[in-house]
Amino acid sequence: MVLGGERSRSPVPVVDEFDNGAGLDAHVLCRGRSSAAAVSIATAQLADAIPTPMDSAAVELSAQLQAGSVDKFLSESFNRQIGSFKGALVPVIADALEEPIKTVVADACKAQMQAVEGRLSSLETGQKTLESGQKLLLEEVAKINKTLARMAHSPSLPDLSSTSASPASLPDLADVTASPFWRKPDPTMLFINVHGRAKVNLRTIYRSVVELATAANIPEDVYQFNGDPYDCLFDLKFTGPSAARQCLQFFQSLQLGRGRWKTQEVADSSGTMHKFYVAPDKNPAQVRKEVLAKKLKLSIEALEGWSKPIFVRKATGTLLVDRRPLLSVTITDEFSAGLVWSHANRIQQGLEQEIVEGLLKEIIEGSSP
Repeated sequence: MVLGGERSRSPVPVVDEFDNGAGLDAHVLCRGRSSAAAVSIATAQLADAIPTPMDSAAVELSAQLQAGSVDKFLSESFNRQIGSFKGALVPVIADALEEPIKTVVADACKAQMQAVEGRLSSLETGQKTLESGQKLLLEEVAKINKTLARMAHSPSLPDLSSTSASPASLPDLADVTASPFWRKPDPTMLFINVHGRAKVNLRTIYRSVVELATAANIPEDVYQFNGDPYDCLFDLKFTGPSAARQCLQFFQSLQLGRGRWKTQEVADSSGTMHKFYVAPDKNPAQVRKEVLAKKLKLSIEALEGWSKPIFVRKATGTLLVDRRPLLSVTITDEFSAGLVWSHANRIQQGLEQEIVEGLLKEIIEGSSP
């Protein structure tokens, strides 16, 4: 009899339906034994309870249990079970995720395309702004060049270096008594002189001139080369309806810009190379202007305290300091000349006008027209 609140201390035997106590509860049999002994008892009971066709599986199970690889056994059992529906589960998941993935990718691509279009629009706007700025800059540079040219040229006399000078501005050459001092230069004539007055063969220098003309795309049959068989001075005369244009084309092809020229050399009879120079036709007034400008340059550079280099623009007789016009020599007649000043640059350089004009007077009095 069991009183209320107490448990019976007598063990209750547990017996299954098998004979000879084979069905005893393994928990009861293993109570109070070690882990290894309990595993052995449980294995033995399982081996007795499994029918004969399963003996090999029971033996394998028993071996795994005795080896302590229960986790491995469970993992392999799980993998075998999950493998049966794993193949069917993947397509289902893929179908379920296809539309969301497409939506995410489409949104990302759209956002990136919008960003690229925005950057391209900004680039096009910047390009238009740059082109507009460059156009304005070129216009301002053209205005500055025009102003400099006007400052460098005498306002009272024509530019004698220009082949397009108006005939009305020059004396009428119909009168044989008129002085050739102001004659109009021939726009179809070029003169060639060898450096140091070295004498060279006419045929040799002609070949050099032909090479330069061919490089300028000028055929050999549109000009004539004249001179003595062995001399240092020669002339090149262009003929035909386009003579003036082709003469200018050839002369400009020799100029590389910034005072640099193509190599113009010829060999003498001993094989020594000599430079030769090509110059347009000039009247005596232009020649005198260039001579006076060069001599005045040397006189100013010789002044005490002067240290800056001076450059001469021969076509206009202009002296430049710091790449800006300082003054221009003008020819008034065969025996006199004057100066046109850029006073802003003169004041900046600290140059006295009376001193320079005195230098020019000394040069004129000491030179012949």
